[in-house]
Amino acid sequence: MPAKGPAAAVIYCCDDDSIVRETVADALTDEGYAVRGFDSAAEVWEALEAGQHPSMLLLDLVMPGMSGWELLEKMKSSPNLADIPICVLSAPWMRRRFRTSTRCCASRSTTTSYSTR
Repeated sequence: MPAKGPAAAVIYCCDDDSIVRETVADALTDEGYAVRGFDSAAEVWEALEAGQHPSMLLLDLVMPGMSGWELLEKMKSSPNLADIPICVLSAPWMRRRFRTSTRCCASRSTTTSYSTR
């Protein structure tokens, strides 16, 4: 019988800031979720192309290399990835652009209030 609830959910957390990524992953793991961390959107895209689809993707938008915006566009254009729920986690100064992300393909968006300094 397949697992149900948090144990069945695999959540991808993509953020180039290791402190944010690990903090979010630790909090979700403490709640019983399986979390796979990625430090780049390109790594997430590779996993998705390999058929490894998460129950949810937590995504930073501003990262070096492939941005979260670019990953959203790639996912939007791929029918087998369109149903993956996406929660955008990004800096408060991105708030204005969140309206665009929720219209284009993100399921939810929120700002993070943190400082690594």
